[in-house]
Amino acid sequence: MKNIPLRKICQDFSDSFRWWYYDRRTAEAVIVLCKESAWDTIRIFDPMWLTNLSLEDVKTLYRCQIFFDVGDMEQALHPAMLCGFEPPLLVQPRFSPRGVRFQSKR
Repeated sequence: MKNIPLRKICQDFSDSFRWWYYDRRTAEAVIVLCKESAWDTIRIFDPMWLTNLSLEDVKTLYRCQIFFDVGDMEQALHPAMLCGFEPPLLVQPRFSPRGVRFQSKR
């Protein structure tokens, strides 16, 4: 396999971003958007899907706290921690004979 399959996600939503939260019923991070009175959500089941976002979107999620119930803290912080990594680390895969390794361009 040459490419890692990632789910296509809405890009460049920073201007319509309202908040994000962890939904314990579905075990997903939910990003809530509102543009011109039209509400929409993006559901993130696997935190690695966040690597498919634009740099500006990752920065937006990093700056905003994810809402969650106290009992769900461990699971809810997975996507938030991924947004806290250095952005080049998220989008610069390096291929090696042993598989994919993510590293920055330093």
